[in-house]
Amino acid sequence: MKNIIVLSYYYEPDLCAGSFRTVALVEQLIKKIGDDVNVTVITTMPTRYSNYRVDASQLEIKHRITIHRVALPSHKQGIISQAICFVHFAWGACVIAKNIEACLVYATSSRLMTAALGATISQMKSAPLFLDIRDLFVDTLADLQPRWLFRPLLPIFGLVEKCTFLRSTIVNIVSDGFRPYLKKKFPALNLTVHTNGIDEQFLACSPPAKFSSQSEPIDVLYAGNIGDGQGLEKILPGLAKALGNSISFRVIGGGSARHKLERLIDINGINNISLFPPVSRRQLMKEYERADILFLHLNHGRAFEKVLPSKIFEYGALGKPILAGVNGYARAFIEQNLPCAQVFKPCDAQSAKVAFDKLSLVEWSNEEFRKRYRRTSIMSRLADEVLMVCK
Repeated sequence: MKNIIVLSYYYEPDLCAGSFRTVALVEQLIKKIGDDVNVTVITTMPTRYSNYRVDASQLEIKHRITIHRVALPSHKQGIISQAICFVHFAWGACVIAKNIEACLVYATSSRLMTAALGATISQMKSAPLFLDIRDLFVDTLADLQPRWLFRPLLPIFGLVEKCTFLRSTIVNIVSDGFRPYLKKKFPALNLTVHTNGIDEQFLACSPPAKFSSQSEPIDVLYAGNIGDGQGLEKILPGLAKALGNSISFRVIGGGSARHKLERLIDINGINNISLFPPVSRRQLMKEYERADILFLHLNHGRAFEKVLPSKIFEYGALGKPILAGVNGYARAFIEQNLPCAQVFKPCDAQSAKVAFDKLSLVEWSNEEFRKRYRRTSIMSRLADEVLMVCK
């Protein structure tokens, strides 16, 4: 029996964009593959957030899906700890893949190394490689602080990136903002674009016909990862002070930069920002319904001007006002597709306050957006392209 090997560092029940995206793709593949092909998912035991733990089996077989979850050592959010965990995952994945007859290796990756692992396994199995790229790791690395630490790593990861992409048969990107970077470095690369999308849970949530917030203070919600890419510690403390106690910020999530935000809240004595641990998607829907305004922010830097955060699709499905600190491609996308949003310059509290004052709690019909970016439709098209490569 042939297998499509799916490599994803995160998979259900983990709570993150990579997990949700991969689950949706696997569901579509199962609907489309023939009787002589199975899907084998190689992932990790739930590990996205240290303060959100759920049980999962290391081996799970259901219908025509086999899920192998590699156990990882206990870890924190630091770079060294993450690197050690990935080595465990890579070794476990290679051991698992050794005895699998593969007709295709599909790897979805945000930090390059899962893509590089996919290239390694595809070469081991003499199988075509389909890459799903959710971030430009080398480009991002150049912007990370402190630069003296990360700059020397660029040639090494640049070589890994080159070997990985040249091994691929086709590369999907989740943001068209990635295209110029990749085409400049790899002109012959076979590129396709399938963005993130709106999951059924959010489509099932009927947006209110009109907003008329009577709450005091007004509830502003951010729910998601709290990492260096989001840079929340660079915007929320200043914005919270600028807006005053008529506004209450709720931050739900975890990540490597959460401690930075906590520290600044304590140092500045800010009492209108509340932090909560990650919650299940069912609970998240309730938190979204309670919120008056949804908040989104990306750190400043060239690399962040190319991305299209998956959070945009969740927020857009709800039809609520959105306050977004983004530049580049994400800004253009929001301004074109989400009339309920106001965009400000990242890491600029004064710009954010001006955008906040322009927010209008008015009726917004988002049915066209919900239809265009439905996850099942996007993943169905992606699955078609994956199967075209499967030999």
